[in-house]
Amino acid sequence: RGLGDVYKRQAAMSDDAFLFDNDTGFYDSSIEGIDIDAEMMLLNPIQGLNNQLMPTTQNGLRNGDLRASLLSIAGTNPVPRIRKIAAKLAEVVGTTKVQVVDDLSQVTGRTAAGLFEPETNTISIDANKGMNVHTVLHEMTHAATSASLANPLLPEVKQLQAIFNTVREQMGEVY
Repeated sequence: RGLGDVYKRQAAMSDDAFLFDNDTGFYDSSIEGIDIDAEMMLLNPIQGLNNQLMPTTQNGLRNGDLRASLLSIAGTNPVPRIRKIAAKLAEVVGTTKVQVVDDLSQVTGRTAAGLFEPETNTISIDANKGMNVHTVLHEMTHAATSASLANPLLPEVKQLQAIFNTVREQMGEVY
């Protein structure tokens, strides 16, 4: 099997195969080649992202408690993979702040559900359009990525810096 075969197999897997990871492995040759999603009524992982936030989660955001809000998502979301993601993000909140804004379009100049500002390490959530799991996880992922990129000691950051330096040498200061 070559890399192309692995890619074709992964491309054929549904999102559920990646999002529903309960660490249980099994193989059933009787279902090989069957689109399980089409055959069974499985929980749609997008549904887990579109969920409105529980009132306690919303209160946590309004009170600036990002970690508690992420832990609330981790404890209540019906999709196991989303629960894991929320729990991992809760571990790296650090000094990231959160605020709920009545109308984020007044800040951004366009419709937006959420916004992460790396300069202030602050997540802003639109009170009407952003009070859902997707927005909170999305903006917290920006915050976690920003914090990681700001740490020059991480091996991944050293690698990215080396790539950047090589490209800069080849292209000059165009960008």
